Amino acid sequence: MRLAELLTLKESDINFYDSNIRVLGKRNKERIVPISKPLEDQLRTYIELKTLQKFDNKTEGLFVTDKGADAYPKLIYRIVQRYLSFISTQDKKSPHVLRHSYATSLLNRGQT
Repeated sequence: MRLAELLTLKESDINFYDSNIRVLGKRNKERIVPISKPLEDQLRTYIELKTLQKFDNKTEGLFVTDKGADAYPKLIYRIVQRYLSFISTQDKKSPHVLRHSYATSLLNRGQT
């Protein structure tokens, strides 16, 4: 998933019944991305905790800041960079690098 796609996700894009997320990509191309049970559980917990915050500014965005505003690219970049620094010695750590590493891993395991 691209960073821009992640930032435009809404709670309504998650289908817990079918365990997938509807992602709107480049040129408004829609695709359905399956999610694992552990991720589904984490998303449920996140949404529940987000609801308990009772933010003044109700946003439709799935991911928000600690003040309740929509998450923004630099925030996600810093989060990804922080967590990748725990497991990687690569100089470049970014959402884009993570996305490509994951895609390469899938291809190496036979995905098309």
